[in-house]
Amino acid sequence: RESLGGRTENAVFLKLYAAGGPLGYFAESEKELDFVRGSYARPLGLEVKYDSGLTWEDKRLAGARLFKKRHQATAITVVTSSQEQTLKEGITAIDFIPAWIFLK
Repeated sequence: RESLGGRTENAVFLKLYAAGGPLGYFAESEKELDFVRGSYARPLGLEVKYDSGLTWEDKRLAGARLFKKRHQATAITVVTSSQEQTLKEGITAIDFIPAWIFLK
């Protein structure tokens, strides 16, 4: 059984893979970030949470916060079901973007 969130994560992977370039993920201390792209010097994080009403402090974004801390990331994108918002956390821009916009 596949969830809509899992399908969305797969669609995001396919879009990133088709775009080419380095692509990986981040995992540490039982926390993870779905995708990392860019370079080691300028890593860009991407998390898929097919939900709305998320805040940067949400426990479901613990992996994204840890990634930001460990790599001084300047940009993290959170793909959501419908939430669209941009936040600034220190040097990091956090973009919440609906899947339908991201996947265009």
